[in-house]
Amino acid sequence: MTFRVSSPLVLSLAFFILGAVLGAVAVKALDPMEKAELLSYVQVFLTTLNNPGIDSLSVLKIALLQNLKTALLVWALGLTIIGIPIACALVFVRGFALAFSASFLVSEGPRGPLLVLLGLVPHNLLAVPALIFMVSYAVSFSFALIRERAYLAPAQLWNQVFKYTAYWARLCGLFLLAAVLEAHLSPLLIGLLS
Repeated sequence: MTFRVSSPLVLSLAFFILGAVLGAVAVKALDPMEKAELLSYVQVFLTTLNNPGIDSLSVLKIALLQNLKTALLVWALGLTIIGIPIACALVFVRGFALAFSASFLVSEGPRGPLLVLLGLVPHNLLAVPALIFMVSYAVSFSFALIRERAYLAPAQLWNQVFKYTAYWARLCGLFLLAAVLEAHLSPLLIGLLS
């Protein structure tokens, strides 16, 4: 069974970029009341960051749980053929959320670009590529199952599932590192702004 990752990688990137474009455009569609409410949430977060501080261990647990849930979902979707659209939707949603957050912060003042650079970029430099590669590999694995399932003996099929799982586990390492950065580095860097 051969996995061809180039076309699924392009597909995953296309969904991420489409989500990012729509996320950036969605900020422009916010009415002033919604913008003011979101801005108040950001200000409360920044105040909380400096006053009692943020419990890094709690942030790490939450980030790890979220990243591992996403990774496990992508892994399971890769084992099913019908899960391909849902896996692509996950990449789309991540692109939308990141671009929406970044666009909103950038549009709200001179500290916005620094908040994006220090708060969103460090951990997402690892998490986003990991997710894109995970989804592209899941799509590739699903397509390979469609093409070759009838020709594979059960032992060969389980061998391919093991290879798929091993690749997935390596990418989970990037998610783990991203969660550590999100919990420890990002709050520290954002704290420098206040």
